Amino acid sequence: MAEPADYPPFQLGKPRFEQTSFYGRFRHFLDIIDPRTLFVTESRLKEAVQLLEDYKHGTLPPGVTNKEVRGGKSVKFLPLDV
Repeated sequence: MAEPADYPPFQLGKPRFEQTSFYGRFRHFLDIIDPRTLFVTESRLKEAVQLLEDYKHGTLPPGVTNKEVRGGKSVKFLPLDV
């Protein structure tokens, strides 16, 4: 199944939304300050960290979507140089 246009291919250090327009910057800002990340459990945080480590090493399990990887990044903030 194809992913929605809101989930372009994930790249570390690249924002999800285009930063050349006000609307893109606004959506990026809303994405970063999502208050739902305040209520993440310790186990979900560990899953997110593991998912991002797998992405970095090119060992993502089959079937993992860009949406899932982006969700992991929103739970665990990574510096741009990772």
